[in-house]
Amino acid sequence: MGTLEHPNVKQEYSADWVPLKTDSNLVTNAKDKATVLNQQFSSVFTIENMSQKLELGLSPYDPIQPLKITRNGVKHLTKIKADKVTGPDKLPATFLKEKAEPLSGMFFIYQEFLGNGLVPNGWRKANVVDR
Repeated sequence: MGTLEHPNVKQEYSADWVPLKTDSNLVTNAKDKATVLNQQFSSVFTIENMSQKLELGLSPYDPIQPLKITRNGVKHLTKIKADKVTGPDKLPATFLKEKAEPLSGMFFIYQEFLGNGLVPNGWRKANVVDR
């Protein structure tokens, strides 16, 4: 028995919740489910020969420019429309809008370290949380 947790929901669940369907039958026993899942995962993953190097050739794309965080860029983030769709970075627009200003100081410090190629030892071990 385990617990699924979400800020607004706390729900108990069991491994016997949902049966698994195989080609011939439904599997309900937890041990049999583990066997079925193991067989499925084993069938789709391969052991690759890592002794041969894959040659990718030249990229058809322009190289990514160095990251540069500016006060003007932060200002643009604070004006973003909160109902915009999440982009490829998976950061919701509301997060970008609300957190741009409070985090901007940290961004500028981060950029300075990134530009120098240094990361403080404390940052390597830090657990950063939003309060």
